[in-house]
Amino acid sequence: MKYYILLILLFQLDCNSNEDILEQVYPSKKDFPRILKCEKRILTSSKEENLICIFRSRNEETLGIFTKERKLIFPLRFLMSYYGEYKFLEKEKSWTPIKSSDEDKPFIIRTIDYYKLGNDEFDSIILEILSEEPPNGIFNTLLIYRNGIRIFDGLDLAYTLGEKFPRKILWKLDRDNSKLEIFSFDEKPLTKLYFQNEKFESLPKNNK
Repeated sequence: MKYYILLILLFQLDCNSNEDILEQVYPSKKDFPRILKCEKRILTSSKEENLICIFRSRNEETLGIFTKERKLIFPLRFLMSYYGEYKFLEKEKSWTPIKSSDEDKPFIIRTIDYYKLGNDEFDSIILEILSEEPPNGIFNTLLIYRNGIRIFDGLDLAYTLGEKFPRKILWKLDRDNSKLEIFSFDEKPLTKLYFQNEKFESLPKNNK
């Protein structure tokens, strides 16, 4: 019984300790927003540590980036009309909603990875998100942020390819050459990009 009470107190203390960052992203509590996960990384050339948190409020998820003093720098908000966990069915080539086995994990922000690009001494953020944009319906794509600036928007690729854009993509980043390769779910190559001039471009510098 004492152990159970201690767990409750520790949980309440943790929630209260993050109340300040929650209020900066969602000042109103009417939709019962909450924090799903937080972690710390160095994301800028200032080499100061940042706090990165994922929040949920109804059918919205927000990635919040904070200073080491826990002041909000910027939020990235993502919405879906039907919120929940999805699974990709290769035979149907589409995403279908499924019952989640873990209600505490993000569903729109599927993965968040950190990479040092080029000679950077700080991390860039690579987000894999679910999106729903006509005429493509639901699909996954990538967003990459470096030093607080978006340097790759996978939605642009989706718009360019239109109906040829697959509903599910795979990706691989070559750390040594800062080369980003994007494939369809059946591993057919879609594009190959190289990090140079502080952004991703379609050709390596020595080929220009």
